[in-house]
Amino acid sequence: MNLGIYGRPQRRFAACLALMLTSALAGLAGEASAARAGDVTLSVGWTHIRANETNRAPLNRLRSNALFPVLGVQEEFRSDGVDIKPRDVNTLALVVEYHFTHRWSLQFIGGYPPTAKTDASGPVAPTGPVGAVANINLGEAQFQPAGQARQWSPALVLARYFGRPADRWRSFVGLGVNYSWFTQESLNDNLERAINRRFGAPLALAAGRSGPTQVDSRLEAEWAPVLTVGARLKLASRWSLKGSLAYIPLATTAVVDLAAADGTALGNSRTRIEFDPVVATLLLGYRF
Repeated sequence: MNLGIYGRPQRRFAACLALMLTSALAGLAGEASAARAGDVTLSVGWTHIRANETNRAPLNRLRSNALFPVLGVQEEFRSDGVDIKPRDVNTLALVVEYHFTHRWSLQFIGGYPPTAKTDASGPVAPTGPVGAVANINLGEAQFQPAGQARQWSPALVLARYFGRPADRWRSFVGLGVNYSWFTQESLNDNLERAINRRFGAPLALAAGRSGPTQVDSRLEAEWAPVLTVGARLKLASRWSLKGSLAYIPLATTAVVDLAAADGTALGNSRTRIEFDPVVATLLLGYRF
């Protein structure tokens, strides 16, 4: 997963992060004796992830075959009209926060990796008359959810608090970086069988390969910036309740590979998905 942002936006993000780091370090001397300097807060709670996705039309590539020009089949084509929608996710959140001073802290944000599921709709078919026979409508109920994967998305965020240490309510803003990767990726069983039957079998026959075909799917890992705002409510001298909203312009590439029984590549599909999730979190924290 590359950053999902390029050029000037990427430079602006780096500049903002550098400015916050500089300000935090500059404030250490003046605030080192503050009551919160050196504290560590461990917080556990609930997080809700809502994706605001957009996706590009899948780019499909087929193994070259001499019959394709005769049949009007292009070796490379896009499946316009395909839409991929990730479902909302709820999971356990865990945050470890180190306070440089009463104003500045560094947050490590993790939690239990949820199983992210996606629904899909739209037609996938090769070009030419063959497409009328060899096609899949991803919107069929039997294909939902179209795929799923366990998502790991730890983040490191530099936060700046406002107000005084004694205040019961304190707001904060944060800027950081997220790294997301995926494990246990899989397609819907019915969808995988349909791909093998409608695409795999004829492609293997055209390539002179015998035996059943196989489908492999994966999501590529990515870096992304994190922007967050929130507030903390002091419940007792060491206990607090914290709520936050974070925006992560996260994008990934979903890849589906189709191969013959002997491993010969028959086709490949790549879809760029911009999740851009908004993450709502509610945490109960204890300060050590």
